[in-house]
Amino acid sequence: MIDPNDDRLNSYERAIAGMRGELVSLSFEEAITYCALGLSEECGEAVAELKTAQTSLLEIELGDVLWHATTSAHRLDATISDLLDLVPLGNGEMTWMCDAVTLLHVPAARFAGRVKKWRYHDKPLDRQACLVDLGEIVKTIDSLFTLPVIEEASLSKIRKRFPSGGFSKLEANARIDEK
Repeated sequence: MIDPNDDRLNSYERAIAGMRGELVSLSFEEAITYCALGLSEECGEAVAELKTAQTSLLEIELGDVLWHATTSAHRLDATISDLLDLVPLGNGEMTWMCDAVTLLHVPAARFAGRVKKWRYHDKPLDRQACLVDLGEIVKTIDSLFTLPVIEEASLSKIRKRFPSGGFSKLEANARIDEK
């Protein structure tokens, strides 16, 4: 797992790495499984917000997607920059916002499937393939809004939801940011 003080991290990555709270105690297997499930859920929520055309809510949901992708990458010893380097620059795929439905869901589903087969079918975890899946998700987010906008939305939500400074089940369930 990448250390919060690793020189390769950008300011967003440093901030979220320092706010993982109880999640730091999860084993590698638990953390990757948690993130795969969360990534699938959050991609679905982001796609639902695409349909409402409410940009501020979409930014928040994409922030959640980015958090799970970044947290997964960190457990696989990779940074956002590493992920972006794995995926070629835009090739005209993002001509319509509805393309994001496919461009978010497909790699999230592949990532979840790889984790499922690793955890429950005794297959080896294909780290490189996982990183490419995560890279496609991050590249899609960046093509929709640019990463700094989504990183700020993510940090804003996390800071409101977890006033103690890090993840806790109690604060996650209280959802004070939604009240």
